[in-house]
Amino acid sequence: MACEAFDVAEGRIAKAQVLAQQAGYDHIRYAVQDANEIQLSPRQYDAVWSAATVHHFERLEHVFEQVAAGLKPGGLFILNEYIGPNRFQFPPRQRQVIQACHDLLPADYRRLNVTALDRSLTLRGKGDLRWLVRRVLDKLRDGDLLGAVWRRVQRAQAVSAGVRPVKTTPNLPRSAL
Repeated sequence: MACEAFDVAEGRIAKAQVLAQQAGYDHIRYAVQDANEIQLSPRQYDAVWSAATVHHFERLEHVFEQVAAGLKPGGLFILNEYIGPNRFQFPPRQRQVIQACHDLLPADYRRLNVTALDRSLTLRGKGDLRWLVRRVLDKLRDGDLLGAVWRRVQRAQAVSAGVRPVKTTPNLPRSAL
């Protein structure tokens, strides 16, 4: 049995390779690949899985054409996906409820841990310059670019002061509705 695994983030692939090796899985081939540009070999796969990723894809028709072409006759496409508003665009009332639930947590439970801080203040494990450009464009489109920059500045200031910062908002973009 062989398996191919793709992710756009180089760091995710590296981590998956380490975990697979530790678990003794030597039949998985990993590759950094943007699903929006993926080219699957025709009729090669018995099954294709997508785990909570499709809502990030911009070229859905291309991705699904590749999946359909890549599956063997009788092959399965298994889709585990986020279901909800388009690209995380939550209505104002839903955002208020999510923020209220977040605010109910005591500050000590919202303090960022060392690993989360390291990931939030660097690009390590997130990809390359293309990832950063996409992220900036997403935040700009969602109306949260200034908020995201401000949160990063606050986190950096807390880290330089030797304090673990408190997460003040859940990770939701501004509502476009």
